[in-house]
Amino acid sequence: MNTRLLKLRQEAELQQNDYVSYLGIIQRTISNVERDCCKNYNFELLVKYAILYDTTIEYIMGLTDIDEEFPKDKINEIILKYHIDITCLKKIQNKIRLNKNSM
Repeated sequence: MNTRLLKLRQEAELQQNDYVSYLGIIQRTISNVERDCCKNYNFELLVKYAILYDTTIEYIMGLTDIDEEFPKDKINEIILKYHIDITCLKKIQNKIRLNKNSM
């Protein structure tokens, strides 16, 4: 799983500190997750990563090699259920868009 998260972050041209507040964890934990030093991933963290990178949890976990979009019909429900900070999410997504446009 770690290589997928690292790859997604690098493709988005983000630094770990760019989304600390969105994930609700410290930068060191993000580093541990990306290096696969953390073996107890909670579902909420996986959901937040999936929404951020617009992919599926199955892709992040390495259960499939097909990078599909996060189901759009579920986003609002998931955001409410997991109390996802929309402002943080949109700020990071805008940064990702800007990074892609500057390539």
